[in-house]
Amino acid sequence: MFVIYDDRLVSVELFSGAVSLREPQEIQYHLELFEYANSPKR
Repeated sequence: MFVIYDDRLVSVELFSGAVSLREPQEIQYHLELFEYANSPKR
């Protein structure tokens, strides 16, 4: 699971703990994943 707080912070929860992402490229990647996961299935 991951949580997008804003354009500066994404938190990713793993089995072994949590990771905070602050790099713009990593945040953009997770925004794209979120959009893909929530898009209508084709």
